[in-house]
Amino acid sequence: MKKLSILAVVVCMLSVAATAQAGKSKYAGPIDPAGEIAFTLKTTQSKANILKLRWNALPVTCAGAAETTSGTLSFAVPVRNKAFKARAVIGSSDKPEAEAKIAGQLSGKNASGTISLSGSALPVDSGGAADCSSGRLKWTASR
Repeated sequence: MKKLSILAVVVCMLSVAATAQAGKSKYAGPIDPAGEIAFTLKTTQSKANILKLRWNALPVTCAGAAETTSGTLSFAVPVRNKAFKARAVIGSSDKPEAEAKIAGQLSGKNASGTISLSGSALPVDSGGAADCSSGRLKWTASR
């Protein structure tokens, strides 16, 4: 009877430990040289996804003029080996009018990566869309 009780306690402890690791964590931080990035990491016992990834006031150059752009990914991004990458487009995927590429690495309570946006019809914060590019910018975030 003692062996059965000990086994039940161990199984219960393992179940609690697995559940404790599941959940949602919000990350936020700066984009270099300006702007901010934020996202939610959703974890379950078997997988992890980045949700609601957004960028705000990311600097872009449009025909030589400084501008900013903001946006949100409308899909979940899978995390594999503590890394993720996403590509989002406006228009067709083979010839997009605008494109965002985001990559990141998770490390404990921190995350870091790169983001680049470009396109002939990139939405800008001042209104409308323009031919713009951000170049490849680094970002960091923490929870």
